[in-house]
Amino acid sequence: MNFRDRRLPCRFDVAVNTSAGATSAQILNVTRKGARVAGLPLQKQGDEVSLKILHRDVKATVMWQTGEVTGIAFKDMLDLRQFDAIRKPRAVRTTSRKVRKVHSFQEIG
Repeated sequence: MNFRDRRLPCRFDVAVNTSAGATSAQILNVTRKGARVAGLPLQKQGDEVSLKILHRDVKATVMWQTGEVTGIAFKDMLDLRQFDAIRKPRAVRTTSRKVRKVHSFQEIG
């Protein structure tokens, strides 16, 4: 059986270059292999687009489009930094640092 990767929900604003010109869109869910994007102008299956993620151009192919929503497949799998940036925008990231509470006792003498 052929299973697809689990799509992870997100809300990530992205700049996109299409054959019609530059525009902005929003990634609604993502895997390292593709994404569902809202706000792209009308595209045909097979059209190529380029998304700007972490100051890098990420090439993708349009797989389908229904109304305002478009499914894309990335030419190369996203690296983990790009994937993490899309899933957890900086404003909502939580720290993974553990805070250690330090208590000190003083001997009464």
